[in-house]
Amino acid sequence: MARINPDQYNFGMERTDEQMIQTLAMTQEALSLQLKEKSDLYKLIVKKKVLTKALDHMAHSNPVRAAFKQWKNSTCKLVSHKMELVESRREKAELKQQYDLLHSQNEELKGAVVAKIQ
Repeated sequence: MARINPDQYNFGMERTDEQMIQTLAMTQEALSLQLKEKSDLYKLIVKKKVLTKALDHMAHSNPVRAAFKQWKNSTCKLVSHKMELVESRREKAELKQQYDLLHSQNEELKGAVVAKIQ
């Protein structure tokens, strides 16, 4: 984004710039919230995977749990969990990129407004 010095700034657009900054700030907050939700979902998927692996280990080490292993293999689809995890990672990365872009744009606009005020 081009830097604007106070002599070149069009004060007729001041209200529009302030509204744009407010909109970017609200969008940044919304993206931050979405990123946190995706992060929480990712943590939940990882916990589920860890528990499943622990139960697998118990099934192998304890013959009594062999029945559990058969039930788990017939009902749980680890492939779908892995795909959900991969998709969640992609979405999280995309949201982080959007958040970083909006954050940098917001900082530049704030700098322009501060420079205009000075």
